[in-house]
Amino acid sequence: MTSAFDLLPPRWRADRLLRSEARAWRPIEVLGDDRGVVLVVDRSDRPTVVGRGDPAVVRALVVDLATRRAGQPHGWMSVPRGSDPAPAVLAALGLAPFSSWDWFATAAVPDEGAGGRSVEQLDPVADAEAIRACLTAANPTSSADPGGAHELAWFGVREDGQLLGVIGANAQGGERPQDRSWHLHGLAVRAPARRRGWGAALTVAATRAGLGAGASWVSLGMYADNHDARRIYERLGYRCEARFDSYGPQGADRPPT
Repeated sequence: MTSAFDLLPPRWRADRLLRSEARAWRPIEVLGDDRGVVLVVDRSDRPTVVGRGDPAVVRALVVDLATRRAGQPHGWMSVPRGSDPAPAVLAALGLAPFSSWDWFATAAVPDEGAGGRSVEQLDPVADAEAIRACLTAANPTSSADPGGAHELAWFGVREDGQLLGVIGANAQGGERPQDRSWHLHGLAVRAPARRRGWGAALTVAATRAGLGAGASWVSLGMYADNHDARRIYERLGYRCEARFDSYGPQGADRPPT
């Protein structure tokens, strides 16, 4: 069976973000070349559009795509920041601006003490309701869930029996077809416990666990305006490898799973 990865121009076959995502995609269409590429993939109930490369090249590819696919429903589109699709293009695809976000990855094991706190691995079944309660309180727009598909692990910190913070990881593609990477999601720290190092501690624990389990790399996404989180991730060895603007269906209140 042909995968989205098989259809990519040569340059993009080494791209860690696309390697992470490709095995979950059923390809519909791939446009572009080594300068820029746009993929239309069947990821959920509606096609998803993903672009990588030079924003001007991607912008032109999206215009061509919208001309041919106008009126067909699309679930989401993420393209390099600066691609700036015109309102008419978004209307043709049935999409509206949603967020700006960055994709980070690392293959370097952070120092165990970098987070400054002890973290426990949670049971995604026994602790599911407590995890969800923490997510609802501290990160209500997250689409992460301990019962979701491809979940690998959840971690948490407790105080007086209550989960103050959590983070999860799911499986994505890795360096080779048989490999996998870990993608961190659902980082949530309750408001009274913030600014105490819990976010860094949770990220360190999950990153160390993923790389210790043989992940090719560990990745995460963050909203582009979260400057505090950016400083923490960079201190822990993460590097930004992609910057996106995302567009979703009208009225969407959270990103896709």
